[in-house]
Order: sequence, then structure tokens, then C-alpha cells
Amino acid sequence: MHLTPGQVADCTQAKTLLADMPEGVRVIADKAHDTNDIISQVEDVKGVAVIPSKSNRKVRRDLDRDLYGTRNIVERFLGRLKEYRRVATSYEKRARNYLSTLPLIVTRLLLREMAKAVN
Repeated sequence: MHLTPGQVADCTQAKTLLADMPEGVRVIADKAHDTNDIISQVEDVKGVAVIPSKSNRKVRRDLDRDLYGTRNIVERFLGRLKEYRRVATSYEKRARNYLSTLPLIVTRLLLREMAKAVN
């Protein structure tokens, strides 16, 4: 997890987040992350970038649609996180406080899912 100001684009943080990737990893992301820097960083560790090509790309890459389809699991989870006002509106003004609420909310969401599975 890497906390940034709200106006910072996600793709500018990819280099930091992908710095310690294991070899042969698959990185699944949306079109916004289809940049040469991100693709080359993934390929440098013999990984596979499962990212749809932007419409302005001259040479399109192949896309594993089945694997890309699993991205919605993460998107739905992030949507559930945003249901909590503290996360969605950045209610906490200090990064330390904001980051400390996330594990609590994630734990609550996971416990809720586990309870559903049992019933």
C-alpha cells in the first residue's frame, strides 16, 4: 500500500509499487496503466502485463481476457472499502490515522464475507 495525495495519478505510482515484484509475475491493470514504463518494468522481471492496449497504441499487445476478467474481484473490494465514509472522503487528515483505519475496515469486510460463507 502506498498513500499519495488525491490529485496524483495512479500510473505515476506503479514504479514504486512494482519495485519488488517476484520473477514471472502477472500484473493485471486497466488501460490507464498501459504505459511503456510499466510494461517494460514488468517484462524486466520476465513477467506478463495483462493490461489492455490504449486505443492510440500503434502495436497492440495480446490480452488474456479470462485473466483480465478476474480484475473485477479487486475492483468490487475497493468499491466496498469506499462504502466507509472515513476511507471515501479521507476523513482522517493525518496519513498515520488514515492508514490505521484501513486494516480495521478490511478485517471487518473479510469477517463479513466469512460469515456469509458459513451460512
